[in-house]
Amino acid sequence: MVAQQQGAALTTFASEASPRSPLVSIWLRPRQTIEAVLATGRRPHLVLLVALWVAASLVIQAMSLGLFRYPLPGWAWITLAFVGIVLSIVFLWLWCVFCRWAGRLLGGTASTPDFLAAAAWSAVPFITGTIVALALLASSKLFAGASAAPQSWLRLLVAAIMIACSLWSLVILLFMISRLLGFGFWKTIVTWIVASVLELSAVWLLVLVNRTFAFQPYVVGASSMAPTLLTGDNFFVSKSAYGYGRYSFPFSLGDMSGRILAASPQRGDVVAFYLPRNDRSVYVKRIVGLPGDRIQLMDARLYINGKEVQREALPPYRISDASGVIDVPRYRETLPSGVSYDIVQKDGDTGYWSSTPVYTVPAGEFFVLGDNRDNSQDSRVSSEFGYVPFENLIGKAGLIYDAPASSAGEGSARIGTMVR
Repeated sequence: MVAQQQGAALTTFASEASPRSPLVSIWLRPRQTIEAVLATGRRPHLVLLVALWVAASLVIQAMSLGLFRYPLPGWAWITLAFVGIVLSIVFLWLWCVFCRWAGRLLGGTASTPDFLAAAAWSAVPFITGTIVALALLASSKLFAGASAAPQSWLRLLVAAIMIACSLWSLVILLFMISRLLGFGFWKTIVTWIVASVLELSAVWLLVLVNRTFAFQPYVVGASSMAPTLLTGDNFFVSKSAYGYGRYSFPFSLGDMSGRILAASPQRGDVVAFYLPRNDRSVYVKRIVGLPGDRIQLMDARLYINGKEVQREALPPYRISDASGVIDVPRYRETLPSGVSYDIVQKDGDTGYWSSTPVYTVPAGEFFVLGDNRDNSQDSRVSSEFGYVPFENLIGKAGLIYDAPASSAGEGSARIGTMVR
């Protein structure tokens, strides 16, 4: 009976202390609002608020990273959106769990759903600011033209709105945590800091696991793989393609030998690896020779086990060098397995490494070439480069997720494509 009276009193107090809509009271009376929300059972709003918060967060992050300027294919946008939504919800829930843990260590008793309600309702200013900012940017595009960049004053106004609304959301969240746990200023700050640090640690742990077992980003530092990969290209390397070896893990794993869940590379694969002579620099080349193969180049033609690899002439490829922009011979090679790729030969069929001795690939190692044949240090240079051991492979080159504008005008068109 006493508990029922206390519950009724709390409900009455909350309803009297706050306006009818928490969407209004949240801006200036966050403590009373969270009491009203929890007392009157308005949690069905949480799903909508969390959905709006996730959408606003993803849009702001995409804008800050400049993702909207990339002409990504539809499947790439769907994948990014799905991954972003899942991760946002997971880390929001983790933050609530960490808040509950930190609060209990300091003597509070609020539950994880209580913190979820506080996080959702405190996002109202952030969501509102995002909507206003997008409306301003959309109006600018409408009146100035779709291709016109927003004026500097508008960019500053949008930034000011987002900063102000984000800070106010944080202030509201702290007031709500204080009321939920019955804490003063410093205990509330400590609770928020501990929860945020633990959440950030979880994010970094996820990044570390992804870079170790799934995909690791790399940037192309030279033109030895043109036209497949250009200087400045950003691409992912699949760490699971060939299993996990010493160089699959951060900082390497000492004297680890062999590979776990090993899978054999195929001719034509573009791979990232370290050299036995240099385990500080990552190289990217194409595998053309498997263990036991006999590899030779004669007059710039590639021979595998005594058979010439099919080569088809293509229109010249435009590149930049010290003398300016020039057109160089371009060909399409097709390996016996059917894998095709383009190569360029600045010096034609008479380059320094256009004719070589026969190389017999040792067991457990691979022969690699750059697609830019006259500007690539690769397995042809036995004394300085040589063969690539299986255990030195990092992984297989995959998706190009960023690319600079090239002299051939291919930069943006290659974003979202797979390395072939």
